[in-house]
Amino acid sequence: MRRRKNLHPLRIDDVLSNVMSGRESMRGIRVFGWWYRTVPDRVARHARPVQLRRGVLTVHVSSSAWAQELSFLNDTFLAKIRKQVPQAIVQAIRYRVAKLPPRPIRVTNERSKSAPVPLKQLPEDVGRALATVHDDALREAIARAACTAIARS
Repeated sequence: MRRRKNLHPLRIDDVLSNVMSGRESMRGIRVFGWWYRTVPDRVARHARPVQLRRGVLTVHVSSSAWAQELSFLNDTFLAKIRKQVPQAIVQAIRYRVAKLPPRPIRVTNERSKSAPVPLKQLPEDVGRALATVHDDALREAIARAACTAIARS
């Protein structure tokens, strides 16, 4: 097996653009992310972005009524996209009545509702491993993470 020289970390953009077809895909991913973070839930239930090609964002909608309603918001959406995702270069939005792709799962940053296990209940081997960590703040962070992981299991 041959080893590569000068290994260095790659940006996630570079990795994904090698897997996906070109920079346009990365711009689309950013715009899609903006869409799901920004549009109200009632809109997200009936309209989903499906493609960004040559500066045109295609959005599938559940009915012609939704296509018409969103077309009234076109200028607002374009202004927000251009401000928050300037590298995307979105020039127009097209709404098409079509089958909606599945909604992405929303990831929230809420902390677990379950209380962490008290430190005295951590397994003995975890306690011994924690004792070898010399940085107090790091040791405490690892202990909290271990408590939370045990509480969730």
